[in-house]
Amino acid sequence: MFEPTGCSYGAAATPSTRVSTPTWASVPECPRTLAPTRYVDNVSSVDEPIALEAYDEAWPEQFVTEAARLTDGLADTVVAVEHIGSTAVAGLAAKPIIDVMVGVTDLSATERLAHRLGQLGYEDCGGSDNRRYFRKRGEEPYYNVQVIEHASPTWNSNVLFRTFLRSDPHAAKRYAKTKRAAAEEAPTLLAYSELKRHAIEELLRLARADA
Repeated sequence: MFEPTGCSYGAAATPSTRVSTPTWASVPECPRTLAPTRYVDNVSSVDEPIALEAYDEAWPEQFVTEAARLTDGLADTVVAVEHIGSTAVAGLAAKPIIDVMVGVTDLSATERLAHRLGQLGYEDCGGSDNRRYFRKRGEEPYYNVQVIEHASPTWNSNVLFRTFLRSDPHAAKRYAKTKRAAAEEAPTLLAYSELKRHAIEELLRLARADA
């Protein structure tokens, strides 16, 4: 496991990578100025059109490159950096956006980190009571960052879900079918994510039973 300056990158069969239930994506503007630490009750500001693409073998390396950049830019602010979402699962179709999970020890003290992410080209999209969202668009590849308390239930569920999909081809195939159906029915991120919610909960239940 590669651990520069205290940040861990989840190991996998592909170059360093560790999943989250996507709640993302990019059309409306995100706030560009930082207010005192606060979290919004919803993430409607990050809704955007979505389209699935076939798995791209460049995705793991794109994560590795950005993770190193984040580690260097955030220094001692973070505990771990993980590759999450469908781009972290070899062979799985996904939105062509690399999802990154940044672990911190105290989610209520993320303003300095938010400022640093802004300097790295990320927009602050607010968040909820257990995570905060950032995104980087402009030139491809695109990135989403979720700042989450390290080793929290949310963090652990994201890692477990990704690991389960990597290790169980049947589960990955089942999830891929759900994703295709959701993408056909819902052209925007939040509706797409909601359509997948039940399947994700069921797969997480199976993952926990298998752990």
